[in-house]
Amino acid sequence: MQQLINWNEAYGSGKDYAVLYTAALSELIETVPQDTGKKHLDVGCGTGQMNRDMYHRGYETVGVDPSNVAIRLAQSSVSNSDGRITFIAGDIFSLQEQRFDLITCKYVYTFITDKEAFLTRVSELLVKKGVFVLISPNMLTLNDDKKSIGLPDEDVFAQLSKHFITQRKLKDRDIYYFCMHN
Repeated sequence: MQQLINWNEAYGSGKDYAVLYTAALSELIETVPQDTGKKHLDVGCGTGQMNRDMYHRGYETVGVDPSNVAIRLAQSSVSNSDGRITFIAGDIFSLQEQRFDLITCKYVYTFITDKEAFLTRVSELLVKKGVFVLISPNMLTLNDDKKSIGLPDEDVFAQLSKHFITQRKLKDRDIYYFCMHN
């Protein structure tokens, strides 16, 4: 059963979530074809750690999260970004006429209720040679009390494969799904 979380309360109490370390981020960026641009979207950005890292790697980056508390924390962590980091309280359906070369979604997919609509929207927001990277915890490595934050790999892969050419890679305790347009 899906766990309901009050994200504003969680972030307001000082909770933050797992970061993506430098080596993993470098590997993720290497999946993006060299001839695409450097526009990045992080879905479920939380306090914006990945957006800040992507900015420092030369990307123009947007973070979107339903928690206005997380967005305020993300905005307060950025100074002098030349307008190349934007944080939006909302979801990907509130983004208008933007397209991205790289879209990331880490530990969020399990909480999305309409996965079909979400994946359709991701596909619309992605440029032709763009890459969507979904990072999900590997269910086989989760303790029983954490099982609600993951989804079976076969289900995720099947859902993604309806919209994208998808490859997966096990990295540490997570599964990385690298997706491109069909």
